[in-house]
Parts: sequence; structure tokens; C-alpha cells
Amino acid sequence: MRKMIKIAVAGAAAVASVLGVSGTASADTTGALSRGQTLNVGDSVIGATGTSTWFQLIMQSDGNLVEYRWDGDPTQGSQSRSVCWASNSYGSGANHATYQGDGNFVVYTPGGYAVWASNSVGGGGSTVDINSRGDLYVGYKLISSGC
Repeated sequence: MRKMIKIAVAGAAAVASVLGVSGTASADTTGALSRGQTLNVGDSVIGATGTSTWFQLIMQSDGNLVEYRWDGDPTQGSQSRSVCWASNSYGSGANHATYQGDGNFVVYTPGGYAVWASNSVGGGGSTVDINSRGDLYVGYKLISSGC
């Protein structure tokens, strides 16, 4: 488990350098996002499946919230990525995604305009996370299936 966390942290750092993003982590960037937490630009949730494949949900500077599958060893600099899912909010001006206390996960612009929502109000569960198959969940609601 400790090795997986180290790999996930190394992977997150590698992703940040590849994407050229940075941000103050408002969320746990190695596990899950809890209710009340926010992903700001550059923040991410990491779901690791081993040493060579892992998944990342990241709030990008282009306004899009995207889940990626990464293949390769992040400590060796040999990685490839593919998109598993996206909020399709590119160019919207959005700069954060909040997992609200009511269970809804929402992508917002700085002015508070919602550009995407999981529509999971009252759906149960307490985290936004990615399982070992790349399934993205908001609480108990499946957002993307496998990657």
C-alpha cells in the first residue's frame, strides 16, 4: 500500500510537470475527494492499480474536468495517457469542481455558474473516487465505466 501511494504521488508530480499545471491541493491528491472538498485547477484525485497503470481525475486550466488512464512507470518518465471521461466543459472558464454536502459534484466558473453536474443529490456515499478498473464514482453513482 505504501508503495502504491508513493507511485501515485510520483505520478501526480509527473502529470503536473507534463501538463504544466500547479495548484494548491484542496483535496487529497492521492485518494478520494470527500464532501465539502474542492478540486482547483491542477488538483487531482489519483486511483492507482499497480506500478504500471493508474487513473487520475484532474481539474484542468482549460475548464475541463478529465479522467485519464496512465500507462507506464511515472518514476522512469515513460508514460502514455488516454482520456477515459471528460465533463466537456472545455473553454467554459470553469476553474474548480466541488463535491457538495448534498452529494452533487459540480464544475463551476469563478462567478459561481455551474457548467457540469453529476446530478447525484441525495444519492448516498461520501467520496468521489476511482476504483482499480478506472470506474469513476460520485458517491454511489457511476460516472464513467472502465477505461
